[in-house]
Amino acid sequence: MQVISSKFVQNPGIHAIRINGTRPMQAKVLIKDCNVSNNPGVYGRTCDPSGAIACINSTTLIDHCTINNNRAMKGKPDRCGKNAGLFTFFSNATLNDTQIEKNEAFIMNAMAIFSSKVEMNRCSIKGNHARSTFEDFEEDEYYRDGKIAGIWINSKSEVSMNDVIIKDNIADYYDGAIKNTGKLNLNAGTVVTGNIAKRYPSLNNTELGMVNMSMGAHIYDNYDKQQPYQPVHSLGILNKNVN
Repeated sequence: MQVISSKFVQNPGIHAIRINGTRPMQAKVLIKDCNVSNNPGVYGRTCDPSGAIACINSTTLIDHCTINNNRAMKGKPDRCGKNAGLFTFFSNATLNDTQIEKNEAFIMNAMAIFSSKVEMNRCSIKGNHARSTFEDFEEDEYYRDGKIAGIWINSKSEVSMNDVIIKDNIADYYDGAIKNTGKLNLNAGTVVTGNIAKRYPSLNNTELGMVNMSMGAHIYDNYDKQQPYQPVHSLGILNKNVN
């Protein structure tokens, strides 16, 4: 399937574009020169992972696209509102020269990468907001709103970033830029800066995570609203200055 030079704007459904094969990596898709913007999402009716683009059981190339100003919002009681930008599941995805900017959600805002392998080249993840709406949070932190404004990488995923800018993302609670529980390669030209969160504004590498950070990748000037300046929080494996 090919989607070329198309606009997906003001669609009120769960996804503006949904790719769904019958087995992992099966559907072959090209999305090129597309604008997926200002889609409001579904409010109050579903807890299905929402967002602008969902890639499930696919091999997808997203090339020179704009994924901006989409929303994934939901109110009480189950507080969904996931993946306002891009969601991948059992997929291989390559993103070239693509903007994912100014999307808004409660949870897992710009990108959520599950059981997938993703390569990003010359992309920008900017100005996304994981927003808290309710003050009466549950004791279980998983259900608190306002987390993971940028990218969530689960334990069965691998992500490589080349010349990627992750900047000015805001999580009202935690994980402003990246939460990694899988494998993350921050390669040359990748910059993580200006992100804000109550905890872990730049990189939260959990005990299950592995990060390989090139000498040409940089993390600086991220703002932690609760703790002293903490450019990287890592309980897992962190390999710095990898060639």
